Amino acid sequence: WIDGRIPTKPQADFLESGRLVGPFLSRSFKVWNCWNEPDRIAMLGILYMHCRVPSYEWLWERFTFEYMVFDGLYALAATRCRLPAFRGHAKRIARLCDRLGIPTDQDIVQRIVCLRNDLFHQLSFGGDAPGFGGHGTVFRLPLCLRALNRRIIAALLGWDAPFVHSPWWTLFSVPFDL
Repeated sequence: WIDGRIPTKPQADFLESGRLVGPFLSRSFKVWNCWNEPDRIAMLGILYMHCRVPSYEWLWERFTFEYMVFDGLYALAATRCRLPAFRGHAKRIARLCDRLGIPTDQDIVQRIVCLRNDLFHQLSFGGDAPGFGGHGTVFRLPLCLRALNRRIIAALLGWDAPFVHSPWWTLFSVPFDL
């Protein structure tokens, strides 16, 4: 069942030589398998949606669903890492990054939060209606958010490697095992 386009170009912002796929999956499964059932189901939903994001055509759609993935990750991390429920989205990103040892760039975080707030509350994406905006300065923000989500997923699944602690706001590919 496919209800959208399937990307034919690589979507990852990281490089993996193949030697870490087994250890990563093994470690991730061991960590995930120790979680309670609601947390395991939540992570499966997060991974499912995270994998679907590239099939959305419009940049605003990819941003929306990538932000939903972040929201799900924060909710999961709130229970797993004992994080407080913040109302402000910028504080949530900073708090989660701090807890997981993921670096952050406050300017990019603020731009992501503003883009999210404009889209969700004013139906504006990059100053235009969804489907018409997304060029220029906002183009890279969904990509940055996706890179951040990848690091959060890896960290929550127990992968404490330099990749997790690498900058996510650049458009450069980073080795998964640095």
